[in-house]
Amino acid sequence: MARVMLVDDEYDAVFACRFILESYNYQVDGFTDPNLALQAYSDGLYDLILLDVRMPSMDGFELYRLLKGKDEGANICFITAGQIEYREPHLFGSSIFLRKPFSNSELIGYTDRMIKHFPIIK
Repeated sequence: MARVMLVDDEYDAVFACRFILESYNYQVDGFTDPNLALQAYSDGLYDLILLDVRMPSMDGFELYRLLKGKDEGANICFITAGQIEYREPHLFGSSIFLRKPFSNSELIGYTDRMIKHFPIIK
């Protein structure tokens, strides 16, 4: 069973995405606080990490940098509702963005593709 970390400051978004992913046999750890997600992160534990871009205490790009500092091989992707604007595009060149709002089938299809195309070797 593939394992996904989901980090979004909106509780309803975490709850809904977790419900959808778990109904397709993914194991999901959902966090509304990026600091707690960072503390809970363990090298090689997750097949995919989905990060919301805009969060109040720490944005998704900063959390990306911190997670990559712990585990360079982490399979990290961003979720965003807005235009993607960041200062260092070379740091995120290989990352993928999933745009809100998305359907259940888009979330599952995206997750399946990201895990199959960028598998984490355990």
